[in-house]
Formats: sequence, structure tokens, C-alpha cells
Amino acid sequence: MKKIAAFLTAFLMLTLASCAVDAPGTQPVEVDKTDATVIVFDGDTTTVTGTGASANGTDVIISAGGTYAVRGETDDGRIVVNAQGADVTVILDGAQIACADASAVCFYRAKNAAVCAKDGTNNTLSDGKRYASDDSFSSEDTVPDACLYADADLTLTGGGTLTVSGNAANAIKAKGAVLLDALTLTVNAADKGVKADTDITVNGGRYTFDCADDALHADRDLTVKSGEITITSGDDAIHAENRVEILGGDLQITAHEGVEGTLVTISGGKLSVQASDDGINAAHKMDGVTPTVKINGGEIDIRMGS
Repeated sequence: MKKIAAFLTAFLMLTLASCAVDAPGTQPVEVDKTDATVIVFDGDTTTVTGTGASANGTDVIISAGGTYAVRGETDDGRIVVNAQGADVTVILDGAQIACADASAVCFYRAKNAAVCAKDGTNNTLSDGKRYASDDSFSSEDTVPDACLYADADLTLTGGGTLTVSGNAANAIKAKGAVLLDALTLTVNAADKGVKADTDITVNGGRYTFDCADDALHADRDLTVKSGEITITSGDDAIHAENRVEILGGDLQITAHEGVEGTLVTISGGKLSVQASDDGINAAHKMDGVTPTVKINGGEIDIRMGS
């Protein structure tokens, strides 16, 4: 197998203003844990203490804005948020939620969605390999297709750990922006790992991805500010239709392609890429824009081969 190895070490030569578009859901959230409604899964039963949520067996419906603490374990349960125009925060406090035929956590209707892994806790979300038809959603709705799904901007944060396994398709998907804020997150996905219909921002934390398709996929812009990120991907490790900007962090990538976007800018951090195809690829995805790669700083090690 022929290998092409390239090593590039550069120091910051200029200050580059961020090209990313400011979007809702890209600022860290302060989680108010006081007066939270408590949801406890216990096998095939669930108890709810507080207002704004109700349970039918292991199906939980959150119908009002606020903060909800989730504990316990179920091998066939789910949380559905149906709170039009409201901000909803779900605190995972030692929760293990598996759903055989639907999303484990689905923000079906909300203004802003947040999931917080409580400090010192281990939490898991997983779905089944095939989703059942669900009359909870009307014909004009976008049917959820991820283990953790939000029809809104989505923030993931907290000092605990979270493992999300998307066995059917995506592990995490938002119809808005996604902020990964100082979380310890492990993602396993049969398709894409984290997908946002607008932007993705990584702001600190530790992340491990093992995905058959793209690990981080933004339909608009993707920004890595800081964090330790390890990616194994069958396609692109980092993909944005518009801009990819890496400002810092330590990224260890093994993938078909390492980084892809129309405009790719690297200004800091460490980037190590083992790619079977392109290490860094500027591809034409924005009308009227010339694909460009700019390297202003950082440490980059790219190894390509088949």
C-alpha cells in the first residue's frame, strides 16, 4: 500500500476573524437545577414528580417548558418533548434509556432544547435498528430519525458522561444548530454521528465518534473552538456545506476524508488525519464561492493512502 505522508507545523501568523454565522443555540447554557421535575425510569414503569410531564408506562411526554431531571433505567422507553415555543432542559442524572423502535429522546416541539449530563454521572441513550410507524407525528412533520432528535436548536453540556448509540441511522440530529459544550460524549452511529441542519460548534470537552458516515455534519458552518476529539468515520470526519473553521483543540481522525467544506480555515490546535482519500478537501458547495483552504496556524499531520 502506497502512502503519502505530509507533516506541517505552523505558528499563528495573523489574527483571523471568525467566518461562522452567529446562530441561536451556540452559546453555553446555565442549567437551573432547582425545582426540576423528576422523572424516574424503573424497568417497565415510570414515576413523575412535579409538573409539566406525564408518563404512560415507559413513554414520557414533556408538555411545558422548564427543567426535567431524568434517572433510572429502561430497555424500552422514551422521552418526547411537545412544548411548542418553550425552552426545555433535560438533565440526565444517571439515566440509561433504550428505545426499541423510536428515538430515545425526541424534542418534537420546543423553542430551544438542552441536554445536560449531571456532574459525576454516566448516562446512555440508544435506539433500535428499525423505527416503527408513529401516529404521534402528523403527515407534514419531519419524522425523527436519530436516537437524540431535536426539531430546534440543541445544546449538549454537563460535567458527566453521555454515550449515544444511533443503531438505525443518526445518533444526534437537530433541525437547528448544535452546540457541544464541555461534555464528555461518545457517539456510535450506523449513519451520521452528529448532524445539524444549520451550524455545529464544539466548545471544549472530550468526544469519541465511531460512525459509518460523517461524524460531524453541518448543513451550514462548523466551528471547533477547543476540545479533545477522536473520530473514526467511514466517510467525512468533519463536514460542512459552507465553512469549516478550526481555532483550537486536539483532533485525531481516521476516516475516508478528514475535513471537507467549501471554505476551510485552520488557525490553531492540533490536527492529525489518517485518510484513505483527501486529508483536507475544499469542495464546491456554495454558489458563487471559490473553494479555499487557508492555514494560518496550528500543527497538522496528514497521512493519506489506500
